[in-house]
Amino acid sequence: MYVVGKSGTGKTTMMKNLMINDIKNGFGVGVLDPHGEFVEELLKHVPEGRIKDVIYVNPADIDNPVGFN
Repeated sequence: MYVVGKSGTGKTTMMKNLMINDIKNGFGVGVLDPHGEFVEELLKHVPEGRIKDVIYVNPADIDNPVGFN
């Protein structure tokens, strides 16, 4: 999905609500978040029984580096 619009028009809120709904219905989601705030909010909604299914790649985390080939 590609969402375009002016700042402050609710793009992030709409995407967040769609993804939370998918998570609650048992579907997977993929998120690329350059700032990290959006994905941190989504992580709060992952059910405890699915937390081991989460793959969280944070390139800025120097304690847990991820290599890309």
